[in-house]
Parts: sequence; structure tokens; C-alpha cells
Amino acid sequence: MPIYGSTSWRPEALDAASSYVGLLHAEAESALEYMVKQTLENSVIVTKRHATHRVLLNALMHYKRHVYGLIPELKLIPTRRELERSPNAAVEIWDTHARSHYDRLLSSNHGAGVKYVEKLLHPLGIVVDRERFNKVASSSNVQEIADVDDIGSTDLQELVSLRGVAMHANLSAVATRLSRSNPTEVGARGQAAANFTVKLAMKIAKSAW
Repeated sequence: MPIYGSTSWRPEALDAASSYVGLLHAEAESALEYMVKQTLENSVIVTKRHATHRVLLNALMHYKRHVYGLIPELKLIPTRRELERSPNAAVEIWDTHARSHYDRLLSSNHGAGVKYVEKLLHPLGIVVDRERFNKVASSSNVQEIADVDDIGSTDLQELVSLRGVAMHANLSAVATRLSRSNPTEVGARGQAAANFTVKLAMKIAKSAW
């Protein structure tokens, strides 16, 4: 790819960099959504076979807060303690109500920036930002499972920033934004963003299972 090994921007390198950033952002977004979907599905499998999994408990508690926010008088979901004691009830509520909510949440996700990561992971008990997670936890009775604040979300956010310019600005604006780095640095930043998604998946797997 022309952006690697280069120390200055040529027209063809700018085009390649824009495509690179856009495609990598799309892959990061897709990987994040797949990660969340698989984590939820695995928690349901564990619940069916063994005991109510804490990821599923968190997801149901967050969904409960969502439902009560819409219809406060609707007593649809039991308490966390009751669901913990009854895996069958947890699975039934997931299958009949909550699954479609999280399917919509994933299908309506259109980014890989920190705010999107938080929106998908905080309901599961995965801490991306401590202060904002605490607000979710206090309102929804979501309990912490893992803290991923230390694995480099800055790299991902920088990719998102580059993607915004590369996909939505004219060539002059792209050149101005990219000129703050050389081509090799942009490639390295993309690699760092990819590494973030790998570290995120590994940390969730280690903490949740």
C-alpha cells in the first residue's frame, strides 16, 4: 500500500490513506458489534446449561431500566436476585423481550468511537469510562465485570477522527488533516486501532468466562 514507507503525501497516497482509514473503521465497527453479539449469546448458553450468567443479568437489568423508562408501571422483569436464582426465567425474558432490544441496539450502531463502544459495552458490565459507567450502574443495577479503560481507546478514537475527515471532507481538508502525520504514522495508528479491538476481545473473554 502506498502509505507505508512514505514520509510525505503524494496524491495517490492520500487516496489510499482515505480508503484505508474508511475500511479499517468499518472493520472495527463490525468487530465491536460481533463481539457484543457473541458475548450475549455465550452468556445465554451458559445460563441454559449451568446458571444465570452475570453478562446476561446485566443485560436484563439494563433492559429493565429501559422498559421502566418507557412504561414505569409495567412490572415485566423480576429482580436481579430472582433472575440469578432462576436461569429459566432469565432465558425466557431474554428470548421473549430483551433479545430484540439488543438486536436493534446493534443494528442501529453506526460507529466505533468511544461513545459507541460505551453504549454497547456498559450495559454488559464492561467499563470503558469509569464516571459514565457509574451512572449506568447506579440507574440500572448493572454490576462491573471488566474494566477496559487501560487498553488504548485513544488509538481507536483517533482513527474515528481520521475517518470523519477522510469520508466526509474534500481532498483539501483531508490533506490538511493528514499532513499532521506522515503516511507511515497513519498506518501505525491504524494498526494500533486494530490492536485495541483484539485486546478488547481478549479482556472481555478473560473477565467474562
